[in-house]
Amino acid sequence: MDFSDYAIELEYQAILNNVLEAIITIDTAGIVLSANAAAVSMFGYNINEILGNNVSQLMPDARARAHDGYIDAYLKTGVEHVLGKGRELEGRHKSGRIFPMHLAVSDVQLPHTRYFVGVCRDISEQKETEKLKNEFVSIVSHELRTPLTSITASLGLLKGGLGGTLPEKARGLIDIAHNNAARLGRLINDILDIEKIEAGKMTFKRDILSINQLLQESVNANHGYADKYKVSLKFDPIMPDIAVIADHDRSLQVLANLISNACKFSLAGSDVHLSTKMTAEKTIDICVTDHGCGISPDFAARIFDKFSQADSTTARSKEGTGLGLSLSRQMAKSMGGDLSFTSTPQVQTQFCFTLPIAAPAQETVLEETDNTRILIVEDDPDIARLLALLLKEQGISSHIAYSAEQAFIKLSQHHYAAMTLDLMLPGSDGTQLLAQLRQEAATKQLPVIVVSAISDKHQTDLTAAYAVLDVLPKPINEGLLMDAIGRALNIKNPHHQRPRILHIEDDSDIACLFATLLSDEFDYESVPTLMQARACLTHYQPDLILLDLDLPDGNGAQFFDDLQTAGMADRPVVIFSAQEQAPDTLFNRVSNYLVKSRTSNQALLDTLLHLTNNPQQTDSASTGENHV
Repeated sequence: MDFSDYAIELEYQAILNNVLEAIITIDTAGIVLSANAAAVSMFGYNINEILGNNVSQLMPDARARAHDGYIDAYLKTGVEHVLGKGRELEGRHKSGRIFPMHLAVSDVQLPHTRYFVGVCRDISEQKETEKLKNEFVSIVSHELRTPLTSITASLGLLKGGLGGTLPEKARGLIDIAHNNAARLGRLINDILDIEKIEAGKMTFKRDILSINQLLQESVNANHGYADKYKVSLKFDPIMPDIAVIADHDRSLQVLANLISNACKFSLAGSDVHLSTKMTAEKTIDICVTDHGCGISPDFAARIFDKFSQADSTTARSKEGTGLGLSLSRQMAKSMGGDLSFTSTPQVQTQFCFTLPIAAPAQETVLEETDNTRILIVEDDPDIARLLALLLKEQGISSHIAYSAEQAFIKLSQHHYAAMTLDLMLPGSDGTQLLAQLRQEAATKQLPVIVVSAISDKHQTDLTAAYAVLDVLPKPINEGLLMDAIGRALNIKNPHHQRPRILHIEDDSDIACLFATLLSDEFDYESVPTLMQARACLTHYQPDLILLDLDLPDGNGAQFFDDLQTAGMADRPVVIFSAQEQAPDTLFNRVSNYLVKSRTSNQALLDTLLHLTNNPQQTDSASTGENHV
């Protein structure tokens, strides 16, 4: 090597030694050929302890043993494992400490040789930051939501007149406090939603939804907000109706954000218009149109950015965090759709929420709900007809499906109050059908009565795993069948006239609030621990359990086993928690999942009334944004 070559080599080495990332080259046998200063610092070895040794010494034991096999397999097959892809792995320091790192590997082929170049970065600090962020989010979720629940709901009750007539000055102060508590709740929810969706932890259901019903629900839910700005909400039903595939609650959340924005930026006395228009063959747009100030071209390019708000005095005077549109667009994309807009300043702005269509319009079947119709799933025609006749004698209509496939078709076309199910079906058996039903939002809470010749050995498993209402043997006992049907149709408990709610909640303020909120419609009992709740089951006999997950003596999920032991597995359980979603183990066993600070007083009451079949209407609680 002449002097010029040596000088070039020194120059290259000086450059590499000043790169912040660790750079290591190895040959096809895994032997280290070079390492820069950052690599020496990262792994704690001196340069002589690295050069000439197998690179596996820089890896944890399990990965070190497999490393040579990865190289050999790649050289033989060309199938990449790490090459060409950046990924997170673990490295091993000379001290034995294992640390997280990001690694990208390239295959360098020269005429006279071949080697691999690895670029590593220690991400220990990044992981620690993520851990702190997750802990902070957890604290925000629980420690802020729980007291905010008490504050907002109490103010809502006072605002609704529960505390009697208030002086005018007091009413004004209550309004200010309530509006700002609700605003804080929305900010907390938006921040948590953004964190979840970016971390890929937000789940989206695939519900089959009626467009007209979705629009009507959105209008009903946002009338109060429109009234605040003296704006009228109008929508044009689409005929014939069309079904879309989307998450029901998330779709309402997107539409609520679009409607609230439209109301805020509309002139008093104007209309916000909800309409639909066909787009591509398999999608449809739900459009929210206002005739307000519009969106300036300068702001249009960043309107979907987080914390982005228009800079004009008029726009900045409107409340908001700048998270709503960013979150809404990410939700829309996660549901297989999109969110877009057009705007002419001072004339019109239209946001379009695109969703995939469930079926061609002419094939969509939407009908009036029959609150007593039963679906009979039975492959034996004679037994199916017998069940239909028994139900007909009691004035109950029914449809018959002779296989799991037929059952799914009928469930997509009709509403059923309950279903009887044989476990022995052709093709997909009854247990597989149950598992699929409990994964779909539309059938997650459908009461199911198993009627099967092999019921005995499955009774405990089915009741625990799939929230089966009852398991009856063949030959059919008419009395037991009709008793189960009666429970499925929510026939009132003859032993007490008002539905009984057992609330397991350790926050005394929330328990006191609920005692006030629910007293007009329910008998209400509250206990702070699982131990007291178990003792309560025998003497109280609740019709519904309202359950917090974070309790002093354990996780609320443990209570499902207590219900099973007490013979009350058929009781509906509504979880009311600061946690964002129920654990996967409870997916098939929960009747409803409500999140503190996301659920209004009215929504909670409506849920409880529906699950206990209480026909009373609740006018005592204020609606709108009074979140519990």
